[in-house]
Amino acid sequence: MTRNGDAPGHNESTGGSTGDSSSSIADAIKTLTEKAEQMGTQALVDGNVDQAETVFKELLSIDRTNAIALNGFGLIAIARNEITSAELFFRDAIKSAPDWAIPHSHLGAIYMDQGRHRRAIRELNKALRTAPDDINIHNLLAIANQQTSMRQEQEKHLREVLRLDPKHGNANNDLGCIEIMRGNVAEAEKLLRIAVEANSPGSSAPRNLANVLLTKGDVANAEAIFSKLLQQDQKNIEALIGHASANRRLNNLEAALLSIERALSLEPDNVAALNLAGAINRELGDYDSATEQYSAALAIKADDPAARANLGMLKLLQGDWADAWPLYEARVQVQDFKNPWGGFNLPLWRGEDLNGKRILILSEQGYGDSIQFARFIPELHKRGADVAFAAQPELTRLFDGQIDGATVLDVANPKQEKFDCCALLMNLPGVLKINDPSQVDGTPYLKPKPVPDAVTQRLESLQGLKVGINWQGNAAHKEDRKRSIPMDALGALTSISGVSWVNLNFSDAADTPDQFTNVADLIDDFADSAALISALDLVITVDTATLHLAGSIGAKCWGLLSFVPDWRWGLQGSQTSWYNNLTLFRQDTLNGWSTVIDKVADELSTLAADKGA
Repeated sequence: MTRNGDAPGHNESTGGSTGDSSSSIADAIKTLTEKAEQMGTQALVDGNVDQAETVFKELLSIDRTNAIALNGFGLIAIARNEITSAELFFRDAIKSAPDWAIPHSHLGAIYMDQGRHRRAIRELNKALRTAPDDINIHNLLAIANQQTSMRQEQEKHLREVLRLDPKHGNANNDLGCIEIMRGNVAEAEKLLRIAVEANSPGSSAPRNLANVLLTKGDVANAEAIFSKLLQQDQKNIEALIGHASANRRLNNLEAALLSIERALSLEPDNVAALNLAGAINRELGDYDSATEQYSAALAIKADDPAARANLGMLKLLQGDWADAWPLYEARVQVQDFKNPWGGFNLPLWRGEDLNGKRILILSEQGYGDSIQFARFIPELHKRGADVAFAAQPELTRLFDGQIDGATVLDVANPKQEKFDCCALLMNLPGVLKINDPSQVDGTPYLKPKPVPDAVTQRLESLQGLKVGINWQGNAAHKEDRKRSIPMDALGALTSISGVSWVNLNFSDAADTPDQFTNVADLIDDFADSAALISALDLVITVDTATLHLAGSIGAKCWGLLSFVPDWRWGLQGSQTSWYNNLTLFRQDTLNGWSTVIDKVADELSTLAADKGA
């Protein structure tokens, strides 16, 4: 038998007593047979099924075991949708030529279409033995192994496809998806760009690439891809959802709402679309519609983590904390939840007696969340627990010795010790039944360390009111577009006389105005930041960790909030139960920073004048 999927060979004549005449006849029959095989095969390639059938019938009348004719009849049966007959013909072809790859691969493809993936894998592996460099067989094996969740085998065959054809569209796309699941965004993007260039019909590569661009924050280019997909097909559900998601990230909420409503008109029960519609309406301030859409998603899929978490956060925003906490716990099941501490074989604490128990509290999400919710940890010590708090490394020096009854550990390595149970930090108020904002004590609970001499020397030359300012959060945060303020919008503040500005936006110290005093070179962690803030007269900040740090140590702080703020600030009021020393300035319209800045400027001018009087 020949390799690489070629047709099976024919037995050579052995000659015999009939001599040269017999040999010549055999050679002639062999030549005619080969020509007929080629003719029938070419007829199939050309789509002339009837002609192929005629030729293959003649071949089988001469030799009932002709593998090429049997394989050809299998293909004819597939063309006529006679799948059972096709399977029998391929089986007969394999009996005649067991080492010929092609009928094995055809039979494997039939099994795949029937959902018999393990049988398909067996047949395709048989084909691979004699055709190890056949791209189609490797591609089919990759698909079959994906269907049986054999990810390592799937990847092995995809990489074989790319070894044979580095620009293979489907293989690059599927490997790109594997890298997405691993979190290797850069590698996924590289593979998916090659897949897009291959321009395979019906490929999901453009949509997958757009989703990768969304993940890495390249939202404008993601939106452009989704828009192009919608130009090709206005009813592409995935593109409509992606287009809505991208425009939401770009703060084009009306465009986002239009796309998601179109998606829901096509698929009213699409849970992802309902959830996204709820998020968009929430940001538009239409809380009734948001509640309705989250609830509709949960009516279809009661355990959907995104819908549960989002409905929980909406209820928290509206002050309905009792109903919200159980829903909010689903946040850790959402796909993009970042887990800094890995898995633990520890039972979750649900309010049971802690007397004599050792409990591990795990920080989560951002630095500000850890600072804000650390206030609840001392209650566990009051209940008799030996408490360890796993905090981000940047916070350990701030917390060390300040969380009553708790040992502070580095979150990167809390597994060395033994515990009876654990709890997520932001689950504590729910388990402790803090069911109303009025139950939160806004008294400062952290103390800054002494101000270092270097900081004192940097600040002592500043005249008038010393005001720390942070106008920008972490750009990687999904909601940063709502909370951060463009530098050029701060003019009404920075022009006020009698104020010396100290830059608290340590990530962008090099891009600040000349009148801002930079201190980033003196700051190593949040303990240093707290000491610096304690030396200032006022902190003005958007909703970042800076706000929580100032609030926790009792520094005078003004917080600048977006139209629909994070849930912890509620929907109205300039005061908050979280921090007694914090004053809130809220947008009264979507994206309305100018009004907020004007209000802050008026207050700051008065404060500066009083300072100078």
